[in-house]
Amino acid sequence: MPTWSLERHGIFLKCVNLAEVEREYRDPSFSILATDVKCAACQAFLGYKIRRVEDPTIEFPKEGQFVMFLHQLDAAFQVHANDAAPP
Repeated sequence: MPTWSLERHGIFLKCVNLAEVEREYRDPSFSILATDVKCAACQAFLGYKIRRVEDPTIEFPKEGQFVMFLHQLDAAFQVHANDAAPP
């Protein structure tokens, strides 16, 4: 599971493991890390995971679907990294 993109943006999550996100979300330092995320794609990803923790009735993608979602996010990270790179 590709977690390196999230690491680059100052946060480390086990991408498909909701229990891990729940554990980290309840950790006071998690909210501090979340506020440090500048990339819009990362913020959307975190927002989705946090909404799911707060409201368990929200449909969460099956693992295969979520892997596809991560690949889309990874492409967004690459675009973001290229835009942010110095000339």
